[in-house]
Amino acid sequence: MSKTTNQIPPLGMTGHLLLIGLTILFINLSSLLIAQGQNVPGTYTDIRSSSDNPRNSEGDFITLKDGNILFAYTRFMNSTSDHAPAQIMGRFSEDAGKTWSEKDQLIVEKEGDQNVMSVSFLRLQNGNIALFYARKNSLEDCIPMVRISSDEAQTWSEPKPVITDQTGYFVLNNDRVIQLKSGRILAPVSLHKTPNSDWRHRGELRCFYSDDMGDTWKRGQVLPAPVNVITQEPGVVEMKDGRIIMNIRTNQGTQYSSISLDEGITWSLAKKTIIPSPIAPASLARLNGTGDLILAWNNNGKSGPGYFKSKRTPLTVAVSRDEGQSWENIQNLEESIHASYAYTAIHEVGDHMLFSYYVKHDDKPGYDLRIRRMSKRDLYATRKTDPVLIVANKHSNTLSYLDPVKMEVLETINIGNNPHEITISPDQRFAYLSSYEAPGDKIFVVDLMKRQQVDTVHTGAYVRIHGAAFSPEGTHAYFTAGQTGYVVEVETGTNTVSRTIPTGGEISHMVYLAPDGKYLLTANISSENISVINRESGVLETLIPAGRGVEGMAFTPDGKFLWALNQTGGSITVIDWFSRTVVAEFECPGMPVRIKFSKDGSRAYVAGWEKNGTLTVIDVASKKEIKRIPVGNFAIGVEISPDGKYAFVGCEDAGKTSIGKDGEETLEGFKAKSDGGHVVDLHRLEVVKIIETGLGPDPMQMWWPPSKLVEN
Repeated sequence: MSKTTNQIPPLGMTGHLLLIGLTILFINLSSLLIAQGQNVPGTYTDIRSSSDNPRNSEGDFITLKDGNILFAYTRFMNSTSDHAPAQIMGRFSEDAGKTWSEKDQLIVEKEGDQNVMSVSFLRLQNGNIALFYARKNSLEDCIPMVRISSDEAQTWSEPKPVITDQTGYFVLNNDRVIQLKSGRILAPVSLHKTPNSDWRHRGELRCFYSDDMGDTWKRGQVLPAPVNVITQEPGVVEMKDGRIIMNIRTNQGTQYSSISLDEGITWSLAKKTIIPSPIAPASLARLNGTGDLILAWNNNGKSGPGYFKSKRTPLTVAVSRDEGQSWENIQNLEESIHASYAYTAIHEVGDHMLFSYYVKHDDKPGYDLRIRRMSKRDLYATRKTDPVLIVANKHSNTLSYLDPVKMEVLETINIGNNPHEITISPDQRFAYLSSYEAPGDKIFVVDLMKRQQVDTVHTGAYVRIHGAAFSPEGTHAYFTAGQTGYVVEVETGTNTVSRTIPTGGEISHMVYLAPDGKYLLTANISSENISVINRESGVLETLIPAGRGVEGMAFTPDGKFLWALNQTGGSITVIDWFSRTVVAEFECPGMPVRIKFSKDGSRAYVAGWEKNGTLTVIDVASKKEIKRIPVGNFAIGVEISPDGKYAFVGCEDAGKTSIGKDGEETLEGFKAKSDGGHVVDLHRLEVVKIIETGLGPDPMQMWWPPSKLVEN
């Protein structure tokens, strides 16, 4: 169908004022407005790339007085490079962003020797519209320009440079310019090169400001930042108390921020925030309807040495009701690991939000531009974050993030050697992993949001650190020091050893907490018993007899019974927890080593640590074996999917194993290729998929990314 809408004349290098009336064809975009899965809100349409137009990106929105919306973006030609020829093109919507015009309308021709790019619109307090963009002539000459329209984007003034006192490569991102309540306009920029300097990844950040509606501009002072921090692509927002906060892209695995108390002239030392982020920009804006802040960023804090670039996924949004001190309603706009997303523009339209960003699919050469529309109700909806299975690969010294729904590896990171057991903090921010590399005196601390190891706890004389468990309040983590017969308590606030607690048993291999968190339990392999220790006092209250090689344990979901696996004895001991007495013991051949229960407590799933490893399914009431499922070499770690439909089973990937008299496991040689983590359908009771994460995928735990981020 055809519709008539406002048109923008092309702005050539001469800057002539033109007024052109055209009719633009609109199409019904219902076939392009694709509803996402239940975890991804809203609908979207793409402005697709092509062989001669391989990149569309860096756009912004403006709502016109007649209610129509203009979206302008950068259309690159011939190459995806930032320095390829490019124009600024426009699309229109007459229905609050539901549908968009089919044809591009030229807004700004390629004025610079290289291109024009990165659009920022601003509705000025006098009613005019300001259009900002970068005019790029070379790596030494990229200057933000501004044009003004007083007739709702029908015509534009000639371009004026925002920066007139210096030539250099200044980066002004899309959707970045703001006007303060006082009327001052701030344009945050990052300078990377001048004719007299080499290119620097670390940008010189400042704001240029105008107090006369963009007619003239002055230079603010340079923002100070730690010398080891690469700073780039700043954005700004005005706080309710008049302070200005700047968010900054860095190489440190998080966004940084700085505060100005004088409307953008001077800035505080840039400091790290709680927002995990790769080297990628974040977009920050204020919602007019609620007064809250909204943030869009890549919720992935993986970082590395130098100018390390992690993948820009997922694309996440969150809301802050307290001026950026905390972020909640965290949800992904995009979450595929097979694509990247960045350079987001945020626009509020009535009871809906519009977002634009590029989409770079791994299997496609070009960059598409996506406009996503979602309701504010969806934005503010409280939804649980999607779980991620964390798997430590003992023999490749890595940690894998695995999507338990799509059953694919999201990412694998390097950590310290031989990670053996894992426990995740109750606030879901950190994983603590015991290292079994001789002498076994280390505990690795991984920031799960940043996706990197951030600390190592040294345990001194307490060695062969193994089992791992967290206190319910998250202030302490507990580990066994196997050969010494102690539990090592780590204070997580300082990551130091705060206490060592004797277990009264021999070769205390695994440690668990009672359901109420008041007791520590250790499985003592050589003394064939279980220590029950008062966690507060550290006093050993009793030793409960078990069987040969007792190791893995789990409480039934109702907390009434403790099942202890006697690995070398090939049996399971059942303990009445309230009386601390053994009430049953039954055979379970095949080296039972780890156990999980179904949510309803009707079934137990037991991994068998033998050459032809198995997952044994047991009926809890009768204690009878239902089925024994082959799952690869020396099965060990087990985790159940949140919906209870699947079991994930790890393996040792060893050539040969043995257990000595002192309970020590000996591994001889490792496979060149992992048997992989086996996924068992718990309804069909068969393996449905094998996922390769690394050698020796063993300790694993389900991680629920935090639904709220709070600044320390």
